[in-house]
Amino acid sequence: MADRLAFILAVESYQDPDIPAATYAESDAAAFARALEALGFARDRQIVLLGNQATRTAIESRLRKLVKNPPEVEALFVFYSGQVFGADKEAYLSSADTQSDELPETSVRLQTLLDAVHAVGANRLAVFLDLRTGLKADPMPQAALKKFFTSHSTTVCFTSCKPDETACVSGTLKSGIWTHHVVQALAGKEPRALDGKLLTAASLQTHLEQELPRTLRATFREEPIQTPQMFGAAKARFVLADLTEVLEQVQPTADPRLQPLKRGSLRSESLGKVKSLSGYRKFHRLPDRVNPSSRKFVADLAAEDVKADIDEVYAAIRENLGYKRRDVEGSSDRNTGFVRTPDFEYSVSIEMSDDDPATVVWRREVAGIRNPEVVLGKPFQQVFGEMFDTLVFEFTGQFDLEGWVDRIEEEMPAGVKLRCASDCSSCDVSVTGFTGVIRLHHNRVEISGQQTPGSKGLVEAFLHFQDIFSGRRDLQQLPLLEEKKTSG
Repeated sequence: MADRLAFILAVESYQDPDIPAATYAESDAAAFARALEALGFARDRQIVLLGNQATRTAIESRLRKLVKNPPEVEALFVFYSGQVFGADKEAYLSSADTQSDELPETSVRLQTLLDAVHAVGANRLAVFLDLRTGLKADPMPQAALKKFFTSHSTTVCFTSCKPDETACVSGTLKSGIWTHHVVQALAGKEPRALDGKLLTAASLQTHLEQELPRTLRATFREEPIQTPQMFGAAKARFVLADLTEVLEQVQPTADPRLQPLKRGSLRSESLGKVKSLSGYRKFHRLPDRVNPSSRKFVADLAAEDVKADIDEVYAAIRENLGYKRRDVEGSSDRNTGFVRTPDFEYSVSIEMSDDDPATVVWRREVAGIRNPEVVLGKPFQQVFGEMFDTLVFEFTGQFDLEGWVDRIEEEMPAGVKLRCASDCSSCDVSVTGFTGVIRLHHNRVEISGQQTPGSKGLVEAFLHFQDIFSGRRDLQQLPLLEEKKTSG
């Protein structure tokens, strides 16, 4: 019976201390394996050798077993991340026990790997090589890749860079940048990498050529040169994966109840010390009072922190939501900054506390939400996680809070409790299943989470709140949505 098989190798730290580490190689390989699992590559059909498991003996032993007893497979995907080099016109992949003074003798020939995986006879063979080039040796020659993958029409190979370049990593992403984009594409999180709902060799390579430089520019002050390459599959429409089922799980479902989010904003506040700001120096004198001069002083100190925050959010938004550079604008000016996208705007500010001149208040917000479904999507959650603790909606008109409370108390819904201010300027609504508080005012509603539920938890709490009250005809509808036209 046809099956799918993966052969995944990665070495991050070597037994020989003279061989430089391949940062994030092993976690990248694990992420690649997880992405394949969702595409039908069962865990027990993945040969994974990481770190000290990936010795030369172990790798070559597994390859011999594949040749001796080739399984019947429809697709075979191969991934390698680690130091590579060339010697005597041969290309080599390092192993955990590679020795710097005997590189060829203690490493795996690339041709040995290619011959073994091709002998399996898979209908589709895809090889992904994250080439780390930190060894003091000759660059890995590409002749073997070109010859092999040009000769076999059902094969394709992707490499993270040219042999004389460096495959860059990102501390923000905690990943090799090329591998990050590959994994995101396989997981259906980079829709621009797709041809319809198919991830093809051509569509993936085109996406890598476009997005890798953008991420490099966002990560480094001076953009390094890294050229992703593809060998083979130039003429055939080589399908790497059909992501129809994966996309159904990744993409949020449109919900008309989310429309109020267009006037909503996600907010958070946190406290810090003036001394903790990047711009603060030992020779600076802490402010002893709150006034315009001290506020200006703190705003100047906060400039570096705001810039770092904007840069980090900008990169994360680009990577997770798949926007192109021209679609996203980021800027900072002293103690304030923003990142503007087609679907929402993020802003951050750092200001001196009104109560304590030695304390600063960080305020973050997502507002201007034009596409509400984005807020509940996984990519948005990956960027912002549990950053926000309050969801605020401004009403479209003045809200008769007193009348609303009176009507609610006449027929209290199950699982709902009210606690009003003495002048009914506000009313706290507790809803079963949500540990936070929903606070109604005459002009807005605030949903606050006591245990930092994050943006998704806040929105879901509000949807539950709407569900409880929206169906009661005897109650005045909260002025969140435009009034429905009645037939006459």
